[in-house]
Amino acid sequence: MEEALQQSSPTYKKLVQEIEQYNAAMTPEALEGPFRDARRDPEYVSARDAAGEAIAACDKQLEQRPHDRELNRDADAPAD
Repeated sequence: MEEALQQSSPTYKKLVQEIEQYNAAMTPEALEGPFRDARRDPEYVSARDAAGEAIAACDKQLEQRPHDRELNRDADAPAD
């Protein structure tokens, strides 16, 4: 549902991204582990979001494809 909201409203999507950037900069967990600095970097947050969107778009395309079994159905049919 969240993805649908972001796709249907550019304003909402922009606000969510801004909130994530602020959270990344202020969250104590961002100070721990190997990605502590990256999680605070707005460029990283933006790139991570873009990658997530690209993955979601690919998943959507895959969902719309017919199954391989359907594609190969005619090839598996006995010859007349």
